[in-house]
Amino acid sequence: MSFADETAGSENPVAVQSTTAPVVNSGDMIMTQNVGEARVAPSASITNVILQAGIEPGQEVVIVNESVSGDSLTFAASGSHVAEAASLTIAGGTKVVLVWDSVTGLWY
Repeated sequence: MSFADETAGSENPVAVQSTTAPVVNSGDMIMTQNVGEARVAPSASITNVILQAGIEPGQEVVIVNESVSGDSLTFAASGSHVAEAASLTIAGGTKVVLVWDSVTGLWY
């Protein structure tokens, strides 16, 4: 049985880790479609980051900031799709787990 056979029709298909940790800049979007763990590596502290909207209710995504501790990322106050918006900062060397609420259209 192949991996595709095991996950076909699954209510919660296995999402994958992003294959790279791209350098993100202020105003960039972090993609979440078919990604369970989004690895990012800002080269400095950045703001106004947008998280792509979820595609299914209850979808989970882990955002991992692989940069050094001083290089944090903060989500946009408006339009980021994140409930905490600009109050949510991910320091370098840390991660957060977010869940998509399809009713509010926000990650929590």
